[in-house]
This record gives sequence, C-alpha cells and structure tokens, in this order.
Amino acid sequence: MQFFRRIIHSDDIEKGIKLPRSMKHKNVELLIIPVEEQTAKSQLGFDPDSFAGSLKVKNLEKELTMIRSEWDRR
Repeated sequence: MQFFRRIIHSDDIEKGIKLPRSMKHKNVELLIIPVEEQTAKSQLGFDPDSFAGSLKVKNLEKELTMIRSEWDRR
C-alpha cells in the first residue's frame, strides 16, 4: 500500500484542516493513506445474516433465565 508522509508546519494547512489548539504553530506529520472501498461485511470475511435461524433452543427464555441466574452478582 502506498502512502504520502511529510513533515509540514501546521500553519500551512490551517485553512483546509481544523487543528486542535495544541497543534497550531508547530511542525506536524501529515499522513495520507488511501481508503479502500469495502463494505463492513466483506472486511469481516463473513455475513452475520447467514447465521439467522441456526440456533436451535426449545425454550429460549427459560435457557436465558437459567444462564443469567448462574452469574455472580455482588
């Protein structure tokens, strides 16, 4: 992946980029990294929707209540 890296004076970019007060009137590092256009699903490598209906629990509410009652609450 290519990127652009430069040390510049923050006054040179203040018209285009709003900087915090602590970075004004100082040398700063400018990094420009290309953003690859991908959807969240393709970045994760799986589709969560494909798991819909895969959980086979007869009485879900009863199971959840039982699991929650096992937690130590202090």
